[in-house]
Amino acid sequence: MKDNSHLVQNEAAFNYGIYVMTIYAVAATNLYGLVALEELAKIANEYRVGAPPMAHTLYMQNPDYIRMPEDIQPDDVMRYLEMNAKTQNYVALIEYRGTHYLTSRDFVIISGDGKETVDWAEVAAVLRAREGKPRYQPQLSEFVSYGGIGKYDPYVQCGALFTWLSKRGIDKKSSQQKLADKIKAVISDDDFDVEEVIRAVDNVLIHKRMDRLTLTVDGMNELLALLCDIKNNTRSWENYGHTPNEMIEMNWEHQ
Repeated sequence: MKDNSHLVQNEAAFNYGIYVMTIYAVAATNLYGLVALEELAKIANEYRVGAPPMAHTLYMQNPDYIRMPEDIQPDDVMRYLEMNAKTQNYVALIEYRGTHYLTSRDFVIISGDGKETVDWAEVAAVLRAREGKPRYQPQLSEFVSYGGIGKYDPYVQCGALFTWLSKRGIDKKSSQQKLADKIKAVISDDDFDVEEVIRAVDNVLIHKRMDRLTLTVDGMNELLALLCDIKNNTRSWENYGHTPNEMIEMNWEHQ
């Protein structure tokens, strides 16, 4: 009887590759906003270095083992992703100036009739802002956390903000996270208005039928310090995944 075990093995590796590439695509678009197919293939191969033999047979939820089972080329990226029927729910594929990119769904605009278009102005703005900047290259366990695997918290600097919110009656974790996300969206603008942040907090308090937020001078200074800390330590697409503080450190090192 002919031995077909190698075919089963290859099929298992390919199925595992579909799983891994989806995680990598989501992680890369969450961390960088958009990534060229060539760059994602390079990222996958970078993390493959040091992979143990038959990595796809190991425990799949261990961030240290979530590596591609083979060296891949840019065309292979889509070969894997197209086999996952849910890929379009996580990322979008676009062509911009002759280069194919996978992008975050945040770049997709859905009209009233359900048609999808791309926010080309935002795509251009991110690419322009990060031009010449190095790509942030985290350890594998951190990288895949942006794809939903592992327990690494990419927003550890929000811990102080959660404490600040708890003192003001917003103690439910889901409410804190939702509000923190809104606050980060507001302060992503270099010219953000702290009043917008206060209004965001107010809306939550009003929704919970609590008193409106009132701040003393000390409370306002404390909030501003927290916001600056979050802004300076939050990874941004425009910095190709780096934080503002990391960019400052790199500039200092190069002087």
